[in-house]
Amino acid sequence: MKVDFKVSPLFFVLIVLSIFSHTVLRCFIYILIVILHEFAHYAVAQRLGYELNTLHLMPYGAALSGDMAAASAKEEITIALAGPIFNILCAIFFVALWWLWPAIYVFSDTIVWANTAIALFNFLPVYPLDGGRILYAILRSRISIKKANIVMKISAVVISVLFCFCCLLSVLKKKLNFSMAIAAIFIMSGTFIKDKSAYYQNLYSMTYRTEKIKKGLEVREIMVFEDETIGSLLKKISSSYYTKFIIVDKNIEVKKELSETELLSFATKVHQNSMISNIIGQNNLKSF
Repeated sequence: MKVDFKVSPLFFVLIVLSIFSHTVLRCFIYILIVILHEFAHYAVAQRLGYELNTLHLMPYGAALSGDMAAASAKEEITIALAGPIFNILCAIFFVALWWLWPAIYVFSDTIVWANTAIALFNFLPVYPLDGGRILYAILRSRISIKKANIVMKISAVVISVLFCFCCLLSVLKKKLNFSMAIAAIFIMSGTFIKDKSAYYQNLYSMTYRTEKIKKGLEVREIMVFEDETIGSLLKKISSSYYTKFIIVDKNIEVKKELSETELLSFATKVHQNSMISNIIGQNNLKSF
């Protein structure tokens, strides 16, 4: 297992602030739990055959990135659920210990609250949180990617506004809660600033693909029947190659050629269950 660590400069600012506020131990506990949360994602992703090999430590959390281009919606959901489920099980474990050895409550209450808070926060339906990844995976299997992106942005704006409202209420009560404002900023930036570690931005990002081409990107051809769907073809794409699809009928007669770029373009406009034959019938594909 090899995972590269990348640390944001602002992460060190968080450490310094924890020292001055005498919350070093609490900060350390939260950081450790966040890292374990991410490694739960790593373990499940690896079991499903995907490599998440870079851990980014940031002042508001951590994130694993890697090659997830071929992941199906079901796999995305399974991997996203791994982190929060780990936190929930960890919290339950320590609560169970309280019943057996009540004295350890004093030493473990922070662990329970940290796991609970991290799990609940990650279940929010906004990107790049796990809840957002789950929602997006569900949406992109039912509606076009363009519409799914719109829904995700609306969800982020609504939840960000709610956090801002809670922050304003804390000011009125003379108990300013900076965490609410930070959460709102985090959600908005995560939604509108592209992140290469995200499947749905990584896969459809021309900038990301351009970086791959600079290093030399191998082209591969795949022959598929015309009754396959947009979604099934998307699963065959890998960030390690540029894929060209040869569309054939039941008699193995070549009907059309579909490049990866064209496929991704169609994926933003039509439902992923749309059959390739229907698109060919609409003359949307160039002749082979």
